[in-house]
Amino acid sequence: METIRIEGHFHAGHRQLEYKGKCAWVHGHTWREGVVVIPGDNPSVENVVQYCLNKAVDVLARSLKLTCQNYRLEVTIQETDNNRLTADRTIQW
Repeated sequence: METIRIEGHFHAGHRQLEYKGKCAWVHGHTWREGVVVIPGDNPSVENVVQYCLNKAVDVLARSLKLTCQNYRLEVTIQETDNNRLTADRTIQW
């Protein structure tokens, strides 16, 4: 069975309003994330990107209390240095 493991990071800044201390000032963090994808019987890039998109919708629906909004989700899988596939979906909660 093939397993696809994705790791990444991003930088974000914020401050805490009405907080007394160093976090009252704008400061940043480096966030790290990881995803493991275990596709079904046919791990083509098209199937993997759809699998990831479906899982992202499931996780967001369970994790967030989203109502009366349209959200556009996008998943991109880079298969080689020069080729990537992006799938998107608009969801209304």
